[in-house]
Amino acid sequence: MTNDNPTDRMPGNTSEIILGAIKNLSDKITALDRKVDARLHDTRPLWEGVQEQLSEIRARLGNVGDRLGNVEGRLGNLEDRFGALEDRFIILENRQAAMHADSEKWFRSLERRLEANTIEINKLTGEMRGVDERLSSLEPKPS
Repeated sequence: MTNDNPTDRMPGNTSEIILGAIKNLSDKITALDRKVDARLHDTRPLWEGVQEQLSEIRARLGNVGDRLGNVEGRLGNLEDRFGALEDRFIILENRQAAMHADSEKWFRSLERRLEANTIEINKLTGEMRGVDERLSSLEPKPS
């Protein structure tokens, strides 16, 4: 059986090499921690400002939501009123159509009566001419 430990193949004191590599990594991690802390220190006021702005935006959105609810309610009322106006308009249209039909019947009836009266007047005019002629024939003629 062969030994698969990679440290067996490393030259010299392997524990010193490994410890040096670990120390090097630890130093790099410490340097990265310092950079992160410094950046956090720089960005913390920005982040707090962003949080404050988000809170203000949420409050405004709440107000906008309330106002939108009011607008929707008023729009619903307007839709109801518009529907009532449409219903009243339909009633008026129906009444107007009925009145139009009634007035057409009345005018046709009036036209027939006027025609009948015109015929009657023409007959009477003819009869009056006959009466006038008879009267003229009965009257003495001036000499």
